[in-house]
Amino acid sequence: MGLDDLTGGRPAPARWKTFFAVLGPGLVVMLADTDVGSIITAGQSGVQWGYSLLLLQAILMPILYVVQELTVRLGIFTGKGHGELIRETFGPFWAWVSVAGLGVATVGALLTEFSGVAAVGELLGVSRVISLALAAGFLLLVVWTGSSGSPSPWVSSNSPSSGSRTRPTRRAPRSRRG
Repeated sequence: MGLDDLTGGRPAPARWKTFFAVLGPGLVVMLADTDVGSIITAGQSGVQWGYSLLLLQAILMPILYVVQELTVRLGIFTGKGHGELIRETFGPFWAWVSVAGLGVATVGALLTEFSGVAAVGELLGVSRVISLALAAGFLLLVVWTGSSGSPSPWVSSNSPSSGSRTRPTRRAPRSRRG
């Protein structure tokens, strides 16, 4: 099998044009998330829908940004997590509904991640059992030791990752005597 068999005998510019035409829609869809399940879904929806959802995605990006920004600011201001705020505002029933939804999403994400680890392990010639055992062991090690920590050793001890629940206090303005 020669290079002409793979390229169909097309010149290089035509091959690049075809490559980017196929690559584009999948990349645009993947802007939202990059785990194994999302990559597979993005590839399939890129093939099915092409660029037809591009306008909708452009409209949704600022909305998603604002929602995420407000959520982060709410957490920083109150010093409380999402579930705690739901429980205080709407009661324990809705807090449990939120936690149940989060639990289902987390289990689904773990299953897709482990399936991706197994697939990559097989591509590299490692048995599924060994690659999954290593991945699960590493995940358990991180959970048990709590060593995921902050990305930088220079983060202050009052950061959210240090477990401190105190909020910075504001200093009272100095009175002018004069």
